[in-house]
Amino acid sequence: MKSDLPLAADDGWDMSPRRETAVRVDMPTTFEPLSPDRPLPSARGVLSSAEIEALLRPDLSDLPALPPEPEPETIRAKPMPDVERPAGPAFGHAASTDIPVTARRLASRLTVALRKGCGLRA
Repeated sequence: MKSDLPLAADDGWDMSPRRETAVRVDMPTTFEPLSPDRPLPSARGVLSSAEIEALLRPDLSDLPALPPEPEPETIRAKPMPDVERPAGPAFGHAASTDIPVTARRLASRLTVALRKGCGLRA
């Protein structure tokens, strides 16, 4: 089965065979299991787990105490007359028209046909 993807040499990001074998040789063949008491290497040398925890969680006792949180504001409802529903007919019911039923059916079929055939939304 042949892949449809372009070859690595075609995109200009390929490695020379010499470099590719060097990368494969650099990879370790076995992996040591990690144990919690094993020291971890770093740029400064080998750090113990206590030193790592001290670096991740610094001592913050010298910082000043936080002021108490203020009480939350109470939010009161404001009257919004322009958002109130009008006292007209219930939503969902269309007003009756004098367009015959056959004309409405033909219009809906033409709308669907234009949408499917031409991509137009009528």
